[in-house]
Amino acid sequence: MSLHISLRNEGRLTEEGQRQGVSVDALIERLMNERAPSPPPPGLTGAVILAALQASPYRDLDLTPERYPLPVRDVAL
Repeated sequence: MSLHISLRNEGRLTEEGQRQGVSVDALIERLMNERAPSPPPPGLTGAVILAALQASPYRDLDLTPERYPLPVRDVAL
């Protein structure tokens, strides 16, 4: 995996790593793991959403997005 870090942020990571006594690689890995998205709580699935929509008293409401052609330009090739 490649991670592009600006020089300013690289300096900040180096300083923080030295302050904590860890390598920059270890610091980056720890920061990435801290910010990793958490999985959804158990039981929250698409089936739960579908059941809630089907139980709604407003079943006649159409939730389908409106479809229309996108504007295009004529191009000569």
